[in-house]
Amino acid sequence: RMTQDEALTILQTGANVFLTGEPGSGKTHTVNAYVRYLRDRNIEPAITASTGIAATHIGGVTIHSWSGIGIKTDLTEYDLDAITSNEGVVKHVRKTRVLIIDEVSMLAPETLGMVDMVLRAIQNPDLPFGGIQVILVGDFFQLPPVMKNYQKQEQGLFGDQKGPRFAYNSAVWSKLQLIVCYLTEQHRQDDSELLSILTAIRADTFNALDVRRRPVHGADFSFKGNRHHLHWCGVFVSHAQPGGEGAPARPRGGRPVVFDAGGDLSIGDYAGRCIAN
Repeated sequence: RMTQDEALTILQTGANVFLTGEPGSGKTHTVNAYVRYLRDRNIEPAITASTGIAATHIGGVTIHSWSGIGIKTDLTEYDLDAITSNEGVVKHVRKTRVLIIDEVSMLAPETLGMVDMVLRAIQNPDLPFGGIQVILVGDFFQLPPVMKNYQKQEQGLFGDQKGPRFAYNSAVWSKLQLIVCYLTEQHRQDDSELLSILTAIRADTFNALDVRRRPVHGADFSFKGNRHHLHWCGVFVSHAQPGGEGAPARPRGGRPVVFDAGGDLSIGDYAGRCIAN
């Protein structure tokens, strides 16, 4: 088990850290506490994220913009020379002592590698990320990196790994010698039964017993197959109706939306289809 205070103590040592944990475990709260700690000591951290939306939530910018790599998927010597000749990029990189990257699960390994190349070229070429303290924040159980079609095709034909490739597949990940701070306390949800269901969905161990233990209003699930998989699921799409507090929600169209897999699929596959519809 690791608390927010314990993680904060590790961050304050200056070590490179991968801060992770379930939704509601306090990752953002811990990062904010560390930012306040740094600012009290006149140290302004670089606050970035893997996407624009994530960056706005933490009051930062994208790592692509901050590092100067933009939308590039690889860096040539010409590209690197152009970035390191950019006075704006060089100025803010050289004054940076702490770099925070939020939602790292959505960062491709190539992107992490390019950021490392830029920082080593501007700061210290002998140290990963130029010797800057790196705080990677996120949860690899959540969204994977966004890949373009040609990247998926190249990966499937020539890559060593099928499926999404994450930031930890980058060579620089191990060089950072990250301390993993896995927050285990839950601050967003105090319903233990609901929390256990959410945790089971997150870990892809969701099964019929989870639903039978906590019936879901407006949902109709049928299970076949083994413990870890669903055969099919029917989901009522409900919208709250006018009528004041406590008014029941009614299914849209009055019928379930059914996804028939014709076989076993993981809960993650069904979740994606349910969200898409």
